[in-house]
Amino acid sequence: MRPLIGWTHVADIALIYCFSNIATIQAISGDTGMTSRTQLQFSFTGDLWSVMEPWSREQGYRLKHSTSSGRLYQKGRYFMVAPMMLSVEQVGDNVQMEAWIRTNWFTRLMVLFTLPREMGIESGGFRMVIPRMLARDALNKLLPQLNQAKIS
Repeated sequence: MRPLIGWTHVADIALIYCFSNIATIQAISGDTGMTSRTQLQFSFTGDLWSVMEPWSREQGYRLKHSTSSGRLYQKGRYFMVAPMMLSVEQVGDNVQMEAWIRTNWFTRLMVLFTLPREMGIESGGFRMVIPRMLARDALNKLLPQLNQAKIS
């Protein structure tokens, strides 16, 4: 006797079910209005780097790249948590900061590419909640030292 549904049909149905659930999850979490990088611009008079260096050591951020006007910091290394990035540039009294979480190709593959390559650290949404929270908490310890409001 021949079964009504073969194993290939069961696998097809399972894949359709899986992909429809992913689409539903994306629709529920939706576009939260998050940018790929959280950007801050403000004025700061004084030596920015004398504030940044102790903060980076205390929070576990390491210097990845440095120029005369800017620095790139990273915390984390893909294995346990997605890397938390912070770019800081100072031109005169103007400071521009960008903070983001970076995801690698393998992590994105494991979640069927529902995660972007980069994600800002502001709160909201369900994706990468823990790395975003960790990066936001670390940056929120720096911002009052620079006379800036915390990121919510």
